[in-house]
Amino acid sequence: MPTFAYQAISGDGASVNGSLEAVDRLAAATELQQRGLVPVKVGAADGLAARRWRLDFRGRQGMAGHRLVFARTLSFLLTAGVPLDRSLTVSAQLTESVTIRKALEEVLQGIKGGKSLSAALEAYPKLFPSFYVSLIRAGEASGNLGGVFTQLADYQESVNELRSHLVSAMIYPSLLFVVGGASVFFLLELVVPKFAAVFEQAGAALPLPTQILLFISEGLQKTWWLWLLAIPAIILGAQRYLATGPGRRRFDHFILAVPQLGPVIERVQVSRFTRSLGTLLQGGVPMVRALEIARQVVGNLKLGEAVDHVQRGVKQGMGVVRPLEETGAFPPLSIHLIGVGEETGRLDAMLLQVANVYERETRTAIKNLVALFEPLMILAMGLIVGAIVISILLAIYSINELPL
Repeated sequence: MPTFAYQAISGDGASVNGSLEAVDRLAAATELQQRGLVPVKVGAADGLAARRWRLDFRGRQGMAGHRLVFARTLSFLLTAGVPLDRSLTVSAQLTESVTIRKALEEVLQGIKGGKSLSAALEAYPKLFPSFYVSLIRAGEASGNLGGVFTQLADYQESVNELRSHLVSAMIYPSLLFVVGGASVFFLLELVVPKFAAVFEQAGAALPLPTQILLFISEGLQKTWWLWLLAIPAIILGAQRYLATGPGRRRFDHFILAVPQLGPVIERVQVSRFTRSLGTLLQGGVPMVRALEIARQVVGNLKLGEAVDHVQRGVKQGMGVVRPLEETGAFPPLSIHLIGVGEETGRLDAMLLQVANVYERETRTAIKNLVALFEPLMILAMGLIVGAIVISILLAIYSINELPL
């Protein structure tokens, strides 16, 4: 088996370097965790920087990825019995985000000054949202702070995986759209005008398809600067419209009604809401407060208003399922499973199960949507380019008086 060099953090927060034999890097990292170590870097024993590898939760980009590193590191250290101040020091050293590192250093000073961890983190709402703060506060009250950070890390990892899947699924269609649009623009802006000059010198009557093509090309040449101004103006106008209550409400209702796309968005929103609510309840956050926080992760206004109705129903003692049924905004399967969890007293676990179900369905739905969208886009671009080529060929045949 190959040998891997590693850097890890021991239970007392000390840095440990060494090497071990394993099937692959993931197996080496798993072995380190079983030894009670927090793996930081695992790479080939030759030490080449190009072959260095980091755990998946360290390799993600963006603030969500940095929060995952923070939560996972504190989870390991606190569970291993490392004091909170030492755990925060190690977390600050391990994070790759300068912003989070500075914030954690200030949080550490606040804790040494007598603040609780939740109160210290509350001063940084952009780095640590209310979801984190409320769950940590519940962990402090229950004395299970290490378990809470494990829940936070698992939650952030699931959210990051779903987001990564969504982004990766959109890369190829977006590339097709950009390349196809650029190709059509190139033909209309540069290629067709050259043929237009030849056709004008010939002086022959042109077929109708060629006349339409030349009209579009000439219009694009004369108004390209107008499009450069119009497109940003349209985007800005759409953003301002969506910033209004009525505009956002109409758009969110419309997007959920779009065939193929609407069900995907609904599954994404339901999985985010149920995972957030289940994690909060599992961490000991009261139901009303948990609903209030989970409402913030719902990006669709129609579903968000449904959550508001559920929150009012819970305050009135109606439970969760009945208000959910009254809204008609959530899928029947999710309502049924949540009802089972409410009846059995395991609502938090069932909410997480619902999230797992809809995340799997989301991945399948996205795969099907992309499988439908890609050939349609290729076909559309092929038809457009083919129409341009045929229109030019028709004019060439007409000029040379060749029978078709």
